[in-house]
Amino acid sequence: MPGRHVLLAFLFGVCLVQSAFLAPLVANMKGVNWRATRVLALLMLSFLPSIGEDLINAAGWIPRFPHVLGSSITVDFLIAPLLYFYGRSLMDPDRPFSRRDLLQFVPFVLATLVLVPYLMLSGPEKLEATRNELPASFHLIIAAKIVVAPVYITVIIRQLHRFVTRRDEPRARDPNVVWFYRAMIALAGMAVTSLIVGLLPSTGVQLPIDSDTIGALFICGSIFMLSALLICHPLTAMPGLNGTLAQLVVPAPLRRKYETSPLNEAQKQQYLDRLVRYMEDRKPYLDMSLDLEKLAESIRIRPSHMSQLLNERVGMNFYEFVSSYRVREAQSRIADPAQCEKTLIAIAHESGFNSKASFNRAFKRVTGQTPSEYAGSRLRRNGASPD
Repeated sequence: MPGRHVLLAFLFGVCLVQSAFLAPLVANMKGVNWRATRVLALLMLSFLPSIGEDLINAAGWIPRFPHVLGSSITVDFLIAPLLYFYGRSLMDPDRPFSRRDLLQFVPFVLATLVLVPYLMLSGPEKLEATRNELPASFHLIIAAKIVVAPVYITVIIRQLHRFVTRRDEPRARDPNVVWFYRAMIALAGMAVTSLIVGLLPSTGVQLPIDSDTIGALFICGSIFMLSALLICHPLTAMPGLNGTLAQLVVPAPLRRKYETSPLNEAQKQQYLDRLVRYMEDRKPYLDMSLDLEKLAESIRIRPSHMSQLLNERVGMNFYEFVSSYRVREAQSRIADPAQCEKTLIAIAHESGFNSKASFNRAFKRVTGQTPSEYAGSRLRRNGASPD
């Protein structure tokens, strides 16, 4: 076996063992975003057929295990929706899965049904069927992949881009969201590279690597990176709702930089008093575009000092601090009889929230109720019945 194939076989073998070991470990992580961790565990398990087939192919064992031929060709139809659900779980941990979500797996089921006649062949028959020309079912599935995969990748990247660029969303700075966003961009680049590599042989250019191997190497790289994240941050690799947002946005190692801050306690109290007065009197939180720099400039302090002040004296990060004022404003408007005809989303916008999702999350985090539950309880206390 050539040295390159030995190296690939070893790499795929290590990755196979690591993925099989990490999947149950990730699925059973406690005190974290349980939806995201379970989807991630399923995603890692779905990598196993592809890595296993690549391992057998790189090791030259196909003649010994011909039954594995084609066993992973439909896995991409499983990986794509799992990537989608993983991203959704990171961005919106409170959104439950529904029966409608099962429709995302229809392409996987259809592709598997198309492949059934080939999968039913014996090992020697599979070798003979693929020796000269790929079966028609393979061509059909590959054509479907070329359509389905770019659609999923585009949708996921667009959703993540909108999310990470939102200034009012604390989770937009979650390192897991940022990491996943970058990984999806890298996946898009890998897909383009694989397509080019797959088309080059038709022009007479021969390369030492094929598109399937590129995909397998990308999967291995993702698994190794995830392993490194879990080793470096064993307790915060998947921060969930149980952790404070201040911890999520500003990890403990970064907060130690405040030890060299020139601010003394008297200055901190002075800045805090100035900040609270400004928030109460001017209500800057009603501005949807309010950010840390703009608020710091308004009360004439440095943004870094503002961040330190909120973390040390208030125990919140900027977005949680501003959201608490916006929630209080929304509570006041919901309780105001003069505004009883307004919808909750109208009240959310008037209170400074720019989306229903961020409004619902912040409201429940502060009050323990959803806006609808809070409005309903107010109506019941006033003797009315909610719609």
